[in-house]
Amino acid sequence: GCVLTMFALNRSWQQGKPFQNRRSYGTELKRGAERQKPSLKIGDQIHGYTLKEIVPVPERNLNLYKLQHKTGAEHLHVDCADENNVFCVIFKTIPRDSTGVAHILEHTTLCGSNKFPVRDPFFEMLKRSLSTYMNAMTGSDFTCYPFSTQNAKDYENILSVYMDAVFYPKLDKMDFMQEGHRLEFKDANDPTSPLEYKGVVYNEMKGAMSDISSIFEQRLQALLYPTDTYAFNSGGEPAEIPKLTYENLREFHKRHYHPSNSKFVTYGDLPLEKHLEKISELGLNAFEKIDPKTEVVSEKRFTEPKRFELFGPQPPMGGDPDRQIKMCISTLTNAITDPYETFCMSLTASLLTSGPNTPMYQALILPNYGLDYSPGTGYTSWRKESSFGIGLSGIAENDVEKIEKIIFETLEKVVKDGFDKKLLESSLHQIELSQKHVTSSFGMHLAQGVIEPWIHGADPVDSIRVNALVEKLKQDLEKDEKFLEKKIEKYLLNNPHRLTLIMKPSADYTQKQSDEELKKLNEINNNLTEEQKTEIVELAKNLKARQETPPNVGVLPSLRVADIPAETEKVKTEKFQVENTLIHWNAQPTNEIIYFRSMLDIPELPEDLLPYVPLFCQALTAMETKNYDHKGLAQAIDLTTSGISISPMLINDPTDWNKTTARIYMSTAALDRNVEKMFQLVQEVITSPKFSDRELLTTLISQNASSMEDAVMSSGNSFAIRQCRAQLKESEVFNEIWGGLTQLNFIKKLLHDSQAGELDHVIEAFQRISDLVLNKKFSKCSLTTEQKYFEKAEKNLRTFLGNIPKTPVPTNLAEVGIGLRPRVKEFTAIPGAVNYVTQAYPGVAYTHPDSPLLTLLTKVLSQSYLHKEIREKGGAYGGGASFGSGVLGMYSYRDPHVNRTLETFDRSNAWAQVVENITPEKMEQAKLSLFSDIDSPMSPNQKGTTEFKYEIPWELQQQRRERLFAANEQDMRKVAEKYLKKETAATAVVGSNLRTEFKDDKDWKYETLNPEQEVSGEEDPE
Repeated sequence: GCVLTMFALNRSWQQGKPFQNRRSYGTELKRGAERQKPSLKIGDQIHGYTLKEIVPVPERNLNLYKLQHKTGAEHLHVDCADENNVFCVIFKTIPRDSTGVAHILEHTTLCGSNKFPVRDPFFEMLKRSLSTYMNAMTGSDFTCYPFSTQNAKDYENILSVYMDAVFYPKLDKMDFMQEGHRLEFKDANDPTSPLEYKGVVYNEMKGAMSDISSIFEQRLQALLYPTDTYAFNSGGEPAEIPKLTYENLREFHKRHYHPSNSKFVTYGDLPLEKHLEKISELGLNAFEKIDPKTEVVSEKRFTEPKRFELFGPQPPMGGDPDRQIKMCISTLTNAITDPYETFCMSLTASLLTSGPNTPMYQALILPNYGLDYSPGTGYTSWRKESSFGIGLSGIAENDVEKIEKIIFETLEKVVKDGFDKKLLESSLHQIELSQKHVTSSFGMHLAQGVIEPWIHGADPVDSIRVNALVEKLKQDLEKDEKFLEKKIEKYLLNNPHRLTLIMKPSADYTQKQSDEELKKLNEINNNLTEEQKTEIVELAKNLKARQETPPNVGVLPSLRVADIPAETEKVKTEKFQVENTLIHWNAQPTNEIIYFRSMLDIPELPEDLLPYVPLFCQALTAMETKNYDHKGLAQAIDLTTSGISISPMLINDPTDWNKTTARIYMSTAALDRNVEKMFQLVQEVITSPKFSDRELLTTLISQNASSMEDAVMSSGNSFAIRQCRAQLKESEVFNEIWGGLTQLNFIKKLLHDSQAGELDHVIEAFQRISDLVLNKKFSKCSLTTEQKYFEKAEKNLRTFLGNIPKTPVPTNLAEVGIGLRPRVKEFTAIPGAVNYVTQAYPGVAYTHPDSPLLTLLTKVLSQSYLHKEIREKGGAYGGGASFGSGVLGMYSYRDPHVNRTLETFDRSNAWAQVVENITPEKMEQAKLSLFSDIDSPMSPNQKGTTEFKYEIPWELQQQRRERLFAANEQDMRKVAEKYLKKETAATAVVGSNLRTEFKDDKDWKYETLNPEQEVSGEEDPE
């Protein structure tokens, strides 16, 4: 729900011994609960700062310190015992065109600075750090640079690089051309070949703006906010990006990246005084206070509602051609500088749209007027003034007016009759749970959660004190039970600043964009002088030479492998049997919450039932049971638990590459007072489900179709790599059937069947799976809670298991041979202009001595080879390698190329064999990066899950750790030679439907998700 996104910030620190060494700044630091707390008083002046306010937040065990620097920079420090310390610097960035200036500046800023003149210090620091998070991001009206780490010295190192990057970047013109945009010939050395646009951000945004949901949301924002910066695409429109000049970029930095236009958040157990000293010394003290003139103008309010109809690309899955329209009604609501009003509106939106008991779900989703809610539905509070939208995707043109009428009638009915009291109670319960739920990334969520209201003048403290907002709401509801309903009247019904956006599909949308780009490039090419053509060729040569030049990385600070703890943290897990079922119990500080996880073995299933399994798991909590209709079940779950999650999973035997177990994994949590009810509900959904309601089933299928359609456009690489894995490892065929393109095509077929009213086969399949899978003995269960709640939790668990049948599963599904997919290169076409290219190689099991070496090899390849070749030289948004489930995979993301990238993958082994390519220093960097992943902080409720879910005990984790420490560069060359063989590789691409050359290539199996989208684009041999 919307409420939980902005306001449910969770406590995260872990009690017990600290993780990293504690030495920094030359002194011995006390950490965690023993830390040195700030000794400052209100009015104190230190390092150019004045302390303005101290606010204790006892319910979270933290104290907030608000300071202001003489330059005008504001600083919020959150002092607490959490050792995962956070830093974030935020600039209000207000673009007034769609050239992507803020986005390209974010990229170029991280391409070298005065103190660290390294071509790519951001990615270089990932290799030199034990950071738990490092990123940079551009919003509609801000750019921020956050990081987190548990190591004090690491914090100082990354801080120095970030501060120099944002305040003293080199902003080299060559970096602007690499990251932003440039002209280059298809054959870089041949000025007679076609002209192309290149650039990392350019290709990123071509990918982003190929996605129909992104296009719809961007257009909706621009039309609802026509007055100022929100009318433009801060990420950049591909057609506008080439208009950005280098001079524009430098000027934008000068005005926006100034201390007077900045906010800082620091969080954790490291000393505030040291942070202030470093931040002043590294950046702020060199500046004078200015007026950055970055105020966003409030919207000029509409005097009457507006209506727009636009065209966009066809949905990637096709489907019923008469039901492909997206529609949303959106209104401008409150200023986000009022956190209480924002909280109330967020809750109101959740009560209207989130979950099967809400009025809009009942009125729009259940009757299946569309596939799912449209982009823009719900409450959006990440602009100066918030908005609220309601709409549908996948609707028929002749239903548009009918749906608009239903929306307004439903709102009027809510105002008249009021919200269901149980619905409000369950929403408040979810907020209470989220407040108590302990996460490992609370500090980062907090830092990012305060950005929007703070940059527009609100007090950041108010957004953090959620309990105070809840208490105020309860008081207002006591005074006026229609308090929230009146918000609907004010902001939704009687608000002339309302927009209706309708987007229709156009079969040639992508082709038209491509043709327009080609026409523009041809015009430019025809007007180029010979001298200008020579300049373009020379620029490409110079850029390539620059990319080939080893960076001067010696100037960057770095941790050493010696800073990494020798042992994996050992989690104490008690194991015992209940009703012949293995129980894991972890005593952890869970803040009154009991976490329950369980697993059921999936027995041998007829092959025709396999694709139904993920949908079946969802149906267990989305449909009816013996004692509940779907509304009653949803309400009971929301009132007493965090939700019940059920999904299929595969557990690879850590000692045998060919052995896998297929299970259904269930997880839920409840406050101590609700633990009995939690177990009763889990029992209900797995012992007495009912699947006969066709309306509910159609809704479930439609929502899956909508979410998978979005996923294939934004994460095509995850679908492609599943195709590769299914050609290499038998158990991975199940993963592909359950979460790959096979599942997507299966859902597409079910959608067609449901729209034709043909659902008997689905109901029958669910019943067959239920008979085979449910009412069997649990393979194991786990409880994670505080010691004082264990007795009660165990008593309820015993009752629960006593009520479950004890029938064992004779043969696990994964033990049955399913057969590998045929070894063939696969190209799956989707609408858009970019590609997701993947290649995979068979590896070994977790305990095999080569397994940790292959994991380390993927880090070396990603950092020292693939990043440079695929992103820097190739212009893709991203690329890399990973090793998991015994398979080594390589990928690119939003890539303009296919063949060039596959050739890069093929050269990986040859690259690894060159001695100077893998040095002891690069091994050190790969280990630091890998251990920052392995040792990332875990919330108390997650501890012990590696052993429970994946059956990897501490001893095996520690054995792997020791092998990683011992690995050297010769080991990398050995495993590269042994496993990166072209003849064993599997290849798959989810790519642009403009790449028609693959259609007639006999070496490729070419498919399109939507046959109606086939285009006659010209060949694009690279």
